[in-house]
Amino acid sequence: MTAGVVGGAAFALFSSSATVTNLSIAAGNASLKVGDSEVTTDTTWDAGLNLTGMYPGYGVSPSVYSDFYVENDSTAEIALNVTATMLANPAGWSNDLKHAVQLGVENVDNSGWSGWYSLPEWRNGSIAFPGGPIPYGTTWNYRVYVRIPYTYGADDAGYTPGPAVGTDVGNEIAGDSLSGAVFTLTGTQAL
Repeated sequence: MTAGVVGGAAFALFSSSATVTNLSIAAGNASLKVGDSEVTTDTTWDAGLNLTGMYPGYGVSPSVYSDFYVENDSTAEIALNVTATMLANPAGWSNDLKHAVQLGVENVDNSGWSGWYSLPEWRNGSIAFPGGPIPYGTTWNYRVYVRIPYTYGADDAGYTPGPAVGTDVGNEIAGDSLSGAVFTLTGTQAL
């Protein structure tokens, strides 16, 4: 009977605790910067690009372009996909020049290409920058090309119908101008 009572008894074991203090948790942030060199980037950049004397065939040969740099300056180790959209209609938006001018972006470092897009397409959509996501802590060199082809390309007809695709560009753009265009670049975390 003694063995049964001892065998069924509970055992107490030594124990101790320690306390962990001062634990902080913080999320990082996406940060995209743009500028005219790898060492001079900021969240706002005045490109100072003024093109005058444009005509049908301008920028077709030779190419007309300007280099710029985009930096992934995030506080978290994330890669960013970059898109661009023209924010608002520049002065002179009612004329036909907006349908004739096309912009394309090249990733100079890896030869990726966006394709050509008219200004209404830049205004009404987010155009993806080529080359894939920009890795954390890096700066990529891009080149924006500007041209007026001899014939009109496709606009995003759902938003801004323009001259028929393939129609010759001609006197309807003579004397037209656009000014004050603003583009926003958006970096979105790549999955």
